[in-house]
Amino acid sequence: MPQSSALCSFSYGGSTINAVGSVTLSLNRTPFEVSEIGNADAKFIAGYQNATAQVEMFYLEADSTAFETAISTAAAAATTTLTLVTTTDTISGSAFVTGYSVTAAANDVVRASISFQFTGAVTFV
Repeated sequence: MPQSSALCSFSYGGSTINAVGSVTLSLNRTPFEVSEIGNADAKFIAGYQNATAQVEMFYLEADSTAFETAISTAAAAATTTLTLVTTTDTISGSAFVTGYSVTAAANDVVRASISFQFTGAVTFV
């Protein structure tokens, strides 16, 4: 059954934002070709799994200093956790930021979009 993920919480490197509007998590497994020379049909085995995430969130600019510092200065992977508010299920792993964009208007909330590449296993609890 589908579950609402409206206003989940998201943490990166120990800093948390409690107003995630949407999340896209992609798990991928690229196959490796192991065909024998002279064989007319290709054969594959399962390759390594990897994961990426895209998070869109909303927050007040005055409340964002620690989080923006964690995102913009991260040079290595950090613990990344998404908690679904409706079920308290979590998705976590070690990830690094691959993209970060911010949109802000006067007297309005800040909207940020952050892309991550996970390194190692992703845990679903």
